[in-house]
Amino acid sequence: MANTFSTENLQKLGFLSVKTFGAVGDDVTDDRAAIQSALDTAALLGSDVYFPPGKYITCRSGTNSWCLDIPGDNLTLRGVKGASWIKAAPGMPATSVAVLRINARSNITLYSLGIDGNWGNALTEIAAASDGVALPTGTVNVKSTAGFPAAGTIQVMTSVGVTQTVNYAGTTATSFTGCTGGTGTMFWGGAVGRLDDNTGVNHSTQADPKNYGIQIRGSTKILIDNCLIQQTYGDGIWLGHSAADGNVWTQDVRITNTNVNITARDGIAFGQACEV
Repeated sequence: MANTFSTENLQKLGFLSVKTFGAVGDDVTDDRAAIQSALDTAALLGSDVYFPPGKYITCRSGTNSWCLDIPGDNLTLRGVKGASWIKAAPGMPATSVAVLRINARSNITLYSLGIDGNWGNALTEIAAASDGVALPTGTVNVKSTAGFPAAGTIQVMTSVGVTQTVNYAGTTATSFTGCTGGTGTMFWGGAVGRLDDNTGVNHSTQADPKNYGIQIRGSTKILIDNCLIQQTYGDGIWLGHSAADGNVWTQDVRITNTNVNITARDGIAFGQACEV
């Protein structure tokens, strides 16, 4: 059976591919202008927007508080879960900037899409070789050490849900070596991340980090379903009133089957007046 969500079939169903507008999705090219053009066109035509698998880098839009802005109502943005990412460019300033802003809009759906704030705080998982091993231990086996420094500090989630601080002196492709510290038992699939603090890794350091993943302001009937949000140097999803009118609250927001991993603040934050 053909894939119902192929680019060709989605275009037949009225979805506009961001690649049609010049987006590359190679984790290097700045695709902000191409994606915003796709969103603007979709709003005019009454179409929806499809993100084929890729990592779409988006810089800040001028001096605005967002990279991408939803330009109209009744829009759906669809990707392939775990493969389609909108990713903030490195070097975000020490001010409020969201990867995606939804302001004073209605009937907006994000489905199977990834939002990556590009904080740089690497994340991995405990491998089978360390399942049931007690801390402290000299070696912590993981899925991958990609993105971690050659030596440093990690946070290890134990089987009782408590995070432990572990220092390591070296790495292989799949392990941290020379480890010290921590108590409790590790488990297969448990989260391992870099030490969390307010120091910017890929962005300017902020005392109160505000580089958000998704910012929802004064909007209604918003659905975020089957999405992934990660590495936000601020809140994963921030909700509040309209940017122009404090009396226009955000209402009727549903967030389902969505994971938020690695944030400098909260996964979901009610920052201002809203009714959800």
